[in-house]
Amino acid sequence: MDMIEISERALLATPPEETYDLVCDFGRLVEWDPAVVAARRVAGHRLEPGSRYAVQVRFLGRTPVVDYELLEADPHRRVVYEARAAWLTAHDTIELERSDEGTLLDARTRMQVHERVAPLARVIAPLMRRQARASVERLIAVCASRAAARANGARG
Repeated sequence: MDMIEISERALLATPPEETYDLVCDFGRLVEWDPAVVAARRVAGHRLEPGSRYAVQVRFLGRTPVVDYELLEADPHRRVVYEARAAWLTAHDTIELERSDEGTLLDARTRMQVHERVAPLARVIAPLMRRQARASVERLIAVCASRAAARANGARG
């Protein structure tokens, strides 16, 4: 199987507690990931190891469902998910760190593309990286909007 690695870092305007609830609860992916068509928890409790999510993603003109299981959770700091689909297995690690401006996000994905699609890995990898960048850019905008609304509410 071929390996695809994706890494994204960003500064988000929201504090780690708010960021964790938004980013790490995969049932909320539709709020900030433009590739996600639908996401829902199908087993377990929110943000607890063992929880499972069905996430329908838009990719290459299709909308497959990817099954995610939350493997590790350190509230407001880190989560690790395992993703499984017919064509890949992946591990997503999301780490959050408090900063003066909000939260530093470090997101890493390691995908193993299954043999039947391995010849397409060189084509899939740049598309996946572009999709990850678009997701992070949308997340930055969503967090900035939330922080601005909170600041405006505090003033008003």
